[in-house]
Amino acid sequence: MKASLFMGLVTAVLLVCISFSVLVYGKDLNGELREAASEGNVDRVKALIEREADVSAKGKGGMSALMIAAHKNHTEIARTLIAHGADIRAHNEIGWTPLMFAANNGNIEIVRALLAANADVKATNTDGWTPLIAAAGSQSPEILKALFEAGSPVNAKDNMGATALIWAAAAEDNVESVKVLLTMGANIDEQDKNGLTAFMLAAGLGNTDAAEALLAAGADVNARNSIGQTTLMMAADDGNTDAVKVLISMGADVNARSELGYTALMFGVNAGDADVVKVLMEAGADVNAKGNDGQTALKWAEEKGHTEIIGLLKE
Repeated sequence: MKASLFMGLVTAVLLVCISFSVLVYGKDLNGELREAASEGNVDRVKALIEREADVSAKGKGGMSALMIAAHKNHTEIARTLIAHGADIRAHNEIGWTPLMFAANNGNIEIVRALLAANADVKATNTDGWTPLIAAAGSQSPEILKALFEAGSPVNAKDNMGATALIWAAAAEDNVESVKVLLTMGANIDEQDKNGLTAFMLAAGLGNTDAAEALLAAGADVNARNSIGQTTLMMAADDGNTDAVKVLISMGADVNARSELGYTALMFGVNAGDADVVKVLMEAGADVNAKGNDGQTALKWAEEKGHTEIIGLLKE
């Protein structure tokens, strides 16, 4: 009887340990499958599928093996999981789908495999991203074309009001994606909730090639954000001399006024950047312009104690 009781206790302890292991480490078949997908172990993935691991089961964060494979760029594993019926339209806890992961990573092979299996090209995550928006900054025009041809809306907006074009323009070395999106009919002067356009972001972030492509396609160099600032004003306020020079060369209005009547010169003074002030003055900025409060650039400089700038403005 004692032996029987002892064995019963041992069995109970083992079951508790096994359950704890599964809970914490996910070391059931499904957890092992996700682990193998993460490691890129194709043979192990295939072996676990043969042992009837659930190819669509989710683990921590709502991640399935297919999502993990797409996220980690394990192309052969993704294809294997798709071929064995993995849920290609599943979302994780923040709404990402396998297609979004692959598109964001710039993996055209996984994207094509998912599209061939009828992945949802209009799905959105909790930030409002579509697969096309997820792909916008990946420097992969080929993926953008594939998604667009499959029906992903080119002018869809995320929760911040940003489109794929806005995201593409904000990414470095991404001019080809910008050009492709324009050929797809992307709205060139679309603004996000802060009033920012693709051109504003490209120019302000120093993505000159993208800014030039947008300008050549008809972007408004003097477009204003939600508080009436132009890209030139924002660049001046950031003390970004290079961006100021580029914008002036692109035809930016040096004497445009914000909603409060402030000019780029005033913003340059506010930044305390003498180089920006000098460039704007050489381009014809009106040193006597007044804001709605009656303040001039000189008055701002005097209040802030910018001695060098005061000298420039009094010349």
